[in-house]
Amino acid sequence: MKTKRGKKTADPTFLTVRKQGNGKKNISRIRSGSLQGKGNTPFRSGVIPYLLEDDGTILVMMVTPVGGGRWIFPKGNIAKGMSSLRSAEKEAYEEAGIRGISDNVLLGVSRFAHKQFIEFYPMHITEILKKWEEAGKRSRLFFPLEEAKQELNDPEATAILDQLRKYLTEKEIM
Repeated sequence: MKTKRGKKTADPTFLTVRKQGNGKKNISRIRSGSLQGKGNTPFRSGVIPYLLEDDGTILVMMVTPVGGGRWIFPKGNIAKGMSSLRSAEKEAYEEAGIRGISDNVLLGVSRFAHKQFIEFYPMHITEILKKWEEAGKRSRLFFPLEEAKQELNDPEATAILDQLRKYLTEKEIM
């Protein structure tokens, strides 16, 4: 969709934006799992890869961006012809060297580069590869959920991790 000045904007069928009292905008609704890779979408997708310890502790795996410096969750552009969820699984395999069972449950959406949004899905890790495509470019590490929140230091990421805990509790995995 284009504005009067020819600038591209997000398709309004994908998101609803509401203004807060302070003039900032928040995404209030996203149509979960419906996005297909179309090349020029303002969306990306990623997973929150997790393992559960015997004592119920949730461990989440994070990776470094190419070049390092901080910790993030595996994410990327939605591959052409792939659903948001399947594309997120592909990114986890490439960036973190993991495979797992993902549920088509949207944990939340995070803003990326001011004009794009990342949909995040839960992924229970079933396999950790010793060698993977981006092993020489990235590091990976498990964090207990509460430590991950502190490491990320981001309200959107914290809300997504809180949703992961809620989802796992409701699913009665813990």
